Amino acid sequence: MSLHGATGKEASSSSCVGRRSFGAIVLVSMVAFVVALGVGAGIDWFLAAILAVVTVILFVVNTYLVVKWADPKDQAATARLTLLIIVCLTVAEGAILGLPLDVSNNSNSLDCSNEWGDTSECGNMNMLVFWQSMMILIFVLVAFAIPMAIFFYEAYDEVEIGGKRTGTQGAFTTAICYEFVVLAATFTILGLMWAFLGTAQVPVTELTVSITDLAVQATNFSTPTGRQLFVGNSQPLTDDDACLSGCVSSQDSNLEISTSFATYIAAFTGWVGWFVFALFGGVGLAVVPFDLITAYMRRPRLRDAGELARMKQDLQQRTKYLVGLGEDIKKERQEWNSRKHNWRERSKKRAADRTNVNKFKQMVYLLEKDFDEWNISSKNVLDYNPLAPYVSLALGILAAILTLLWFLQLVLYVLVDPPISQFLNLYFMQFDEWFPLFGVLSVAMFSFYLLVCVTFGLFKLGVRCFCVSLHPMEYGKTLVNSFLFNVLWILLCSIPVVQFCTQAFDTYARYTTIGSLLGVQVRYLEFFRYFFEDDVFIYIILVLMGLTFIYLAVYSKDKPPSAQELKGQLRK
Repeated sequence: MSLHGATGKEASSSSCVGRRSFGAIVLVSMVAFVVALGVGAGIDWFLAAILAVVTVILFVVNTYLVVKWADPKDQAATARLTLLIIVCLTVAEGAILGLPLDVSNNSNSLDCSNEWGDTSECGNMNMLVFWQSMMILIFVLVAFAIPMAIFFYEAYDEVEIGGKRTGTQGAFTTAICYEFVVLAATFTILGLMWAFLGTAQVPVTELTVSITDLAVQATNFSTPTGRQLFVGNSQPLTDDDACLSGCVSSQDSNLEISTSFATYIAAFTGWVGWFVFALFGGVGLAVVPFDLITAYMRRPRLRDAGELARMKQDLQQRTKYLVGLGEDIKKERQEWNSRKHNWRERSKKRAADRTNVNKFKQMVYLLEKDFDEWNISSKNVLDYNPLAPYVSLALGILAAILTLLWFLQLVLYVLVDPPISQFLNLYFMQFDEWFPLFGVLSVAMFSFYLLVCVTFGLFKLGVRCFCVSLHPMEYGKTLVNSFLFNVLWILLCSIPVVQFCTQAFDTYARYTTIGSLLGVQVRYLEFFRYFFEDDVFIYIILVLMGLTFIYLAVYSKDKPPSAQELKGQLRK
């Protein structure tokens, strides 16, 4: 007993020392980071400290979430894949927080963004380098790191299903081949578009001054009669206004700006992400408040013995049927692979097989949800928190308010020229007069909410639409491939979310570097301008949000597809 006690104390002491050492290393690293930014780069000390603290907080929170939500039985959850997921989440969140950082760095002054005049109140951080580095990092993660990890995971998974034990080397080789095709196609398209469409046509107003007219105006203005000329507010002209009464002409024109390859990578990545963001974000703006409030309304309740018995019997029957259906899918695959088929038949079969598997996964997921509800109602779950539905209700009400505010901001400000009201811009800007941090936090909340909408929209389409693969995120049950799948879309949508917020809050972010980068260069790039100038994606978001609200009002509950119908399709 004493030996075991001593061993336990030694292990506890060793663990405590390890945690203290890790904390000390993190603290020293933060101090070194702040000193490097403050002394080496000349960044404001307070801004450098905030940047260091927020980075550490994001990394720690993401690590906690990934570890807690991961399935401990998933053998593919290696340390490298886990670290990749954490880094991707941190980068996506860092990009979202870049907008309030840009606002704070420029201190709402044109002097800061252009480095002229009095810059004593500026953060002195080179935001152009920050944004280009962040967007190139997003591109690398989206085009290389995450697809490579998914290809490796899926290749290894297929090897296991096929019954062949080729090890990780074969899966890695397969992943390299697939990734080479992805990179070749990506850089070919990207290079050709940059070479032929890499210029931005920025609309400007040209002012032309006539030297002859200027001399005439100066002569006329020197006489008492000339001084009786009036401007729009019925005030006599002054010496400074002498040129405004005829010697200046204006006309609309376009200023051609050649973009760098780094900027074009950001534009191309963001343009691709806009399609994903418009689809999943538009659906998610309606789904988030609906699902959270519905979770409260359909919370688990105490049931009598008879009702629990009927639920148990139904669950047993569905489980038995799904087990048999899974065997049929496996058998049908084996029979298909035993015969020879042409390319068109194989392509058609893959599409049908993908749809059938998605239906099967949805049926299994809904069965697990119903089992959890039965388990809670039977009082078999000891760690169930009865306050969880009420928290869901509170979050649902907050989500409904945020969705409504986003809708009003788009209708009153973004899509109307001239805007009816500044709306949220006025709300953010009034904080600058007494406590700017509240404005920064408000912008961060509205921005993060859009990423949450993307996640909910992606999941809802996976449950209701079988052309989208279902990758649920469940506490303690999330597999690595589900993490990678969802993180890929979140990361891809981070640039569109920043551009969307910059456009929606452009008065608040009027002096930011990202405003000139995405709002000028990227917005007016050849080919891309046809999507951005006419706000095509924003209209898609509003239409999808409205259609989703109508659809959920009619079909409010997730229902599994017919198992008999799926079984009949397998026999064809």
